[in-house]
Amino acid sequence: MLYTLSFASFEILDLVFFGYIRNILWYIKPAQPNFQMSAIVTIKIISKVSGFLVLLLLPGFYAWSPTSLSVKIQSLFILAILAAYMSFPTERQYISSAAKDLAVDHPTAVILSTLLVIITFKYLQRKLRYSRLNAIKRRYGYNSNPFTWSEMSIPIAKEIERNIAEYEFPRLFQFAWISDFIRTSTDPGVSRATVGSGHIVNGDEFIEHERLQVTIHLMTAFMAHEMKSPIQSLVLARINEHHHRYGAKINSDDMLYLMIHFGFAPVAWINRFGYRQLEDFEIHALWVIWREIACRMGVKYIPKTVEQAQLWRTNFEKSCRWREDANEMMATAMINQIIYPVPRTYHNFMRKLVVSILDEDIVQLCKLERHGPSSLFRSVAFGIFSLCGWCVREFCWPRLSPYERSPSGLNKKTVSLPVN
Repeated sequence: MLYTLSFASFEILDLVFFGYIRNILWYIKPAQPNFQMSAIVTIKIISKVSGFLVLLLLPGFYAWSPTSLSVKIQSLFILAILAAYMSFPTERQYISSAAKDLAVDHPTAVILSTLLVIITFKYLQRKLRYSRLNAIKRRYGYNSNPFTWSEMSIPIAKEIERNIAEYEFPRLFQFAWISDFIRTSTDPGVSRATVGSGHIVNGDEFIEHERLQVTIHLMTAFMAHEMKSPIQSLVLARINEHHHRYGAKINSDDMLYLMIHFGFAPVAWINRFGYRQLEDFEIHALWVIWREIACRMGVKYIPKTVEQAQLWRTNFEKSCRWREDANEMMATAMINQIIYPVPRTYHNFMRKLVVSILDEDIVQLCKLERHGPSSLFRSVAFGIFSLCGWCVREFCWPRLSPYERSPSGLNKKTVSLPVN
């Protein structure tokens, strides 16, 4: 049994790349040895060329890839081993043969060594994965008792939010926020004002895309920068200026609904598809920040606690949302923004996929049934999200560099904004 397990662990390496192809060729043409030999030689040449190509691409991947430093290091290590494995077949066969002999002669030692490597990797990976969260809890004394974080300050809340959005769940946080942005179109007060402004819904596809990009960049910027910093204050002033033009159409309750939604939108996605669920004090930190933003935007009667805010949102959604043509127009414009980079040939498929991921109440209130939401698409997409969360939890190291939510330089493009 030990011999079988240890021998299989080394045999897999030899079969992963081109081994299966060689076996298939062996059975397809058993009476043509010349064909077999030429095919195997061709595969070896392809293997060697592919290895050298990978080696050539590694510097570019490391220098220009937008992924985090930890992913670059881990990917660089794996790709370097892969390139060496594919580029030197003679040395590979020698090492594989020596490893098999070692497995035959000392199966117990091989198995124990493999287990030791796996256990050490998992211990270090898990300890480092939770190191930032544990450091915050030790620094401020936060635990499951709400009393320990009930008086959380804005700078501390910002530190916790930055850890969530830039280190712990950067991609999921961003995806959750943008995809759930469509929920804002279920409020007729918001969708009517937005459609009437011409800022997001526009007949020109390029202008519609650029203005939506501006909206996303503005909202991302006032979350990415420090509260009350010069940049954050300028961004918030620009948003308040734009909202002031439509103050008669968007009342305080509509704005409060948006603030509560933006604060809690990432929570459900992270708790479902992240490598861990958010702690209660992390959810409280998100609300502390968005409550401050709501105050600075002139919103009235803002709930103080997370529970009060969630109860207020539930009551608002029951009484102040209904099906409306403006909802459909606003939601369609946002979906067009999501699928904009995709080739036009696949737009109908992508619309169906996006609508399938959305919650049922969004589809119903925004009249998106015509796109044919599919439960199969939803299950497959959510399965992929869950698989990604599992891979991050079990195999990936924590980020060593923060995710850049807002561009650090100036945008040289000029975009025409509506004046009416």
